[in-house]
Amino acid sequence: MYLDQLCVSPAHQGGGAGRHIVRMVQDEARAEGLPLRLMALNVSRANAFYVSCGFRALSSDALDTQYEWRPDAA
Repeated sequence: MYLDQLCVSPAHQGGGAGRHIVRMVQDEARAEGLPLRLMALNVSRANAFYVSCGFRALSSDALDTQYEWRPDAA
């Protein structure tokens, strides 16, 4: 599975909405037995957020880092 975009309005960041959405998608990936992948810009605060949600970096280039979450590792 691939999480293409997750954008939370700055006025609502830090309130748990993004984490709730990620957990819902992780639950769906777990039910299907599939890894969940996504990409974040290297300069984005989202990198720390995704790591805190259990994602691990797979690779990175000059612009982006690719992440993966596996249901068997959670």
